[in-house]
Amino acid sequence: FELKKNDQFQIIKIKDLNGKEHSFHRINSPIIEELFIPIGKDTIYAQLYRPKSKSKVPACLILPGGGAIGIDNYISEARFLASNGIASLVFEKPGNGKSKGETDFRLQSFEEKINTYKELFKFLREHPSSDKSKIGIHGPSEGGRLALMMASDLKEKVAFVIGVSAPLMTMQEGQFYAMNQHHRIMQVEEIDNMNIQFIWKAYYDGIRKGKIDSTTIEKALSYLEKNPRLFLPRHYEVPSSPRSEDLLNNRVLLESNQITCPIFLQYGENDTRVNAAKSISNFSKNYLKDFDFKIYRRGNHSIMTPEFKICTGYLHDKIKWLKNIKIITS
Repeated sequence: FELKKNDQFQIIKIKDLNGKEHSFHRINSPIIEELFIPIGKDTIYAQLYRPKSKSKVPACLILPGGGAIGIDNYISEARFLASNGIASLVFEKPGNGKSKGETDFRLQSFEEKINTYKELFKFLREHPSSDKSKIGIHGPSEGGRLALMMASDLKEKVAFVIGVSAPLMTMQEGQFYAMNQHHRIMQVEEIDNMNIQFIWKAYYDGIRKGKIDSTTIEKALSYLEKNPRLFLPRHYEVPSSPRSEDLLNNRVLLESNQITCPIFLQYGENDTRVNAAKSISNFSKNYLKDFDFKIYRRGNHSIMTPEFKICTGYLHDKIKWLKNIKIITS
């Protein structure tokens, strides 16, 4: 341990098995602001992690993925970015955690979520600590899709986008891929897997029409009697989620040519929920500029290995890329 300052050592040096010495420097703790941000009839609970700096700094809005996972799931990346000079805003979805109001994120469409997130982006951009020319968006899974859709709307206001495990295809196509992978892992017979896909296709068609055909659920229930662990629809009523307008919403690809900022996409090699190769291929067809991407060996949807370790380089690759595009200059 070396360089003691304020009763804390600032450097630790370690020798590896080959005798090579490595130095690790203590990272400064960020300033944390607890916020309640009014948006329409809602109040969004958020936390802003920002570096200790007298100058304005780059900033990043960290979008959540799908589901009800709360703010705690995204704090580690916010802290990491802040320790590398980028203020980061994380938040609870409308109707989740400490966020209050009339809106429930479970009932929001993609476009309605984006409208909420745009207000948070505006708040971050106007924060006294933010450098308005260097405000970006980070999003995992559904958040990656929405980050890119926001970038196509906000154009020059967005300085960069980092998308992690982002499904760059229609929601329906993405669901078919995830269900196919899920049932293959369960060792479902291929003919049954195909039939299950047709059941879901009919179910999604029913959602868009506003009426679920009774034969669709009857077929689903007959499969569930044989194996209750199968992923299949169970109810005749049109569900509140997914929203009909989301199923075939392909704006993330159709309007990608309107995005003006650099993009970095990160995927796990063994992602069974999002088709990484197809997503990258889809996006490259319309996006008019170069974008960077990396696929992490043995990584899953959360970019973790089978040993439950974060894939090597996952966090530091973000910083390296941000330095390459001049968001971080030191």
